[in-house]
Amino acid sequence: MIKKGNRLWEEILDEIGQKIDHKSFNLWIKPLKFNSLSQDKLIVKAPNQFIKERVEEKYLPLLQLILNKLTGEDAKIELDIASEANSFLIKKSNQATPVYNNT
Repeated sequence: MIKKGNRLWEEILDEIGQKIDHKSFNLWIKPLKFNSLSQDKLIVKAPNQFIKERVEEKYLPLLQLILNKLTGEDAKIELDIASEANSFLIKKSNQATPVYNNT
């Protein structure tokens, strides 16, 4: 089910990427990550509350429309916030490690 959900999310990303400008896509949509898929709900994680709220205000109706078009069903998209632990790990893994020279 998760593979199917990941594939569905990729299709949604492809389609919305054609409908909104590249800068907006990279800023607001690209940070969203697929979490799970049930019978009638696709759950996506946002990295923080600010992105979650902005996507809900501006892009959720379009995401919803694309999901329903692709599935042929009246499914819902739910946005959650990624856990603090995961956000911390992502930030840490993206930071450069300092290199010290002992000479």
